[in-house]
Amino acid sequence: MNCSISGLSLGYGDKIKMFLLSTPPGMSQHGPIGGFRPTDYWVPRTPPISCYYNDYGRGDGFKEEEIQKLWMEGLKVDLIEQGVGDNQCHDVPATKEMSFEDMLEAVQEQRVSVESKLGRTESKREKEEYIPPEHVPHFKPISEILEKNGHKANHGENSFNVDNVSFGQVRVRVGGYSQKEIDLLNQIKPLFDEKFSSIIINGGLGSGGTKSIELRIFAKPETEWYANPIRDERTSHIALCMVRQDVWDALLKLSYKDWWTEGEHNVQTFYDGMKKFHKDFSEKREKIKNLKELADKKDKNREKYLSEIFLLSLKDDDYNDKNPILYTMAHRSHDFAHFTNSLREHYEIAVEKNLLSDSVLSGIAEISFIESIMGFCRWKWMPTSYAGQDPYWDMNVKFHKVFADVAAAAAKTRYDEDYDYDD
Repeated sequence: MNCSISGLSLGYGDKIKMFLLSTPPGMSQHGPIGGFRPTDYWVPRTPPISCYYNDYGRGDGFKEEEIQKLWMEGLKVDLIEQGVGDNQCHDVPATKEMSFEDMLEAVQEQRVSVESKLGRTESKREKEEYIPPEHVPHFKPISEILEKNGHKANHGENSFNVDNVSFGQVRVRVGGYSQKEIDLLNQIKPLFDEKFSSIIINGGLGSGGTKSIELRIFAKPETEWYANPIRDERTSHIALCMVRQDVWDALLKLSYKDWWTEGEHNVQTFYDGMKKFHKDFSEKREKIKNLKELADKKDKNREKYLSEIFLLSLKDDDYNDKNPILYTMAHRSHDFAHFTNSLREHYEIAVEKNLLSDSVLSGIAEISFIESIMGFCRWKWMPTSYAGQDPYWDMNVKFHKVFADVAAAAAKTRYDEDYDYDD
């Protein structure tokens, strides 16, 4: 695998920073055509976690337990759950109850997608989770029926693989490579016939040419009509981003000036900005909590309280604030970042779930600072990808030196006082 920023190889034991990226909704993992911002293709979703590369496509040796929990709490908000797919080895299930390690495997296998919604994330978290009507089959209730009747669901060998073929259509297959699929499916079919319509079918050739005998479960024809609440254009893909720790640390030593905040910035100004944002947010949150309690009493000033809550919620989106962290925490919150949950939303979850730590605050500050540096170079966030077995260090040195030499020569020419800009 390669470092997502530098392209340099990752080897077993290399220290890395690892975090999740998401795509804009409805977009493939390859991103749009054009664009010049670091977040045009992929957006940092979570604070980074420190670990080492395990030589199997992801990190290992995690110590920041609160960040692990934060990642999982974030997925409980918007994960699109699914069972075992066509390939029972690689199309692993992705559920809100999965462990951190299972989640990493699911991300590696490109099985993790999240739903994007319009509106503030705070209200999304307060909204009840969508539950399909009881007459509409879904892989989770079907799995629960199997478990309640002494069968295993989505546990590999000697269990039944359950997943959604589409909204309102569930398939159940025998896990492993049993030769008694029809008999086993006939045994469980009566569990569903009273509430749903079901049929055992030849599902054709599956992954690797294996035959697929399936129990398909549908809503009964006389029940109410239904529609899929999750549209494809509101779906975002999730991927792993891994950056070499030495690359990360080297970037944190840089500094820059910008026109927006009218100042010079280094990572310390982002640390300070994050602390200021946290202080302001905490004060605002306490005020909103008190106003909500007053509004809930439904006295004559209720509308006034609700109006003050609304104004407070917009305060931290002030475009004129010179705090460098605001681009990440306000301007590029999910309303601005392709309507996906990103760093701002995970910060709020950390506050609500008592998962906030120095690692969370510093991690958000560091991603924000590095993203600002990347923006000057039109560099984009991209997932880590397979990079072959040989790191070719000698060629990497030559390759990157070419860019450094060309950039240095061009900068000298461009900023030379005698340079004629009309030529």
